[in-house]
Amino acid sequence: WHYPEDYNFHPVGHERQFVGSAPSQVSHLCQQAWQEFAPELEFKLVDDTARNVITASDAVMLASGTVALECMLIKRPMVVGYKVNAFTAFLARKMLKTKYVSLPNILADQELVKEFLQEECTVDNLAAEVERLLGEEGNQMVDKFTEMHHWIRKDADKQAAKAVLHLIGKDYE
Repeated sequence: WHYPEDYNFHPVGHERQFVGSAPSQVSHLCQQAWQEFAPELEFKLVDDTARNVITASDAVMLASGTVALECMLIKRPMVVGYKVNAFTAFLARKMLKTKYVSLPNILADQELVKEFLQEECTVDNLAAEVERLLGEEGNQMVDKFTEMHHWIRKDADKQAAKAVLHLIGKDYE
């Protein structure tokens, strides 16, 4: 992660703390990366489950994957950031049949969660979205997650099958 030297991670009147979870077997690698790339960033690494860290968070910055679904079910505002090498990105764009990469957006068939992919995945974009989510927009996202949680619980097996079929480009019948 690279960010402008003058970037303010502590806007006036707001205290922010970055928290991540890592099993004790790899926490030393995370600590090394932190010290190498952003030693001035206030960061706390805890030996706990991602679920507990998400539950304790006001907003979550994450990579796309099942953790986005877990975050939605815990009802926490989130932003998705994802960067891969150029060749992998090229292949993914050619192969994926869906407009979105995060499971909440795929399930809703609309962008509920802002997705910053590749070139758009910048510190400025992610930080601005987290700030936005700490306000009313985050409450609106939680309301939508609550609504989705209710309809996911109904016919969950059919909903999951539909989402998977949609993801691989097949029609649900």
